[in-house]
Amino acid sequence: MTGSATIAFAHALRASGLLDRARDFGSPLKIENQLIFDNDIQGAENEQSLRNAFNQPMSASSQHFGFELDRPFSIKTEQDEPLLLLADFAAGIVHASFLPEADEHLPLNQAQALELRNRLQRAGLLALHDVPFDVAAADVYGDLADED
Repeated sequence: MTGSATIAFAHALRASGLLDRARDFGSPLKIENQLIFDNDIQGAENEQSLRNAFNQPMSASSQHFGFELDRPFSIKTEQDEPLLLLADFAAGIVHASFLPEADEHLPLNQAQALELRNRLQRAGLLALHDVPFDVAAADVYGDLADED
């Protein structure tokens, strides 16, 4: 958890009164955020970079706010952790909602997908932004994009 995320989290705990209740019982508050990532990460180096990013020591600011944060980390398959499929399902619903003709490979038609997409939007669980994707390789890789 980054320093700014830790501070925001601590403020939320304080606003909820949970931190004070834990202190009243004389025990430190321990919060576990279990992080599960899809094993679609390409390459051992990328996987190690992800592990390194989340295995950083907890910032001193979280200790200052009076709670201990535990972040168990794992990389699993979609078969081992079916919740990982949720993003794929949501993307499929949105994709199907824009297809004027039914695709035989999709389990729902455009009208059904549009109804589901609208429900997700009304519930505040989906935000669509209609902006052009105009990022070129040179924007990401700079001079390296010109090399073959």
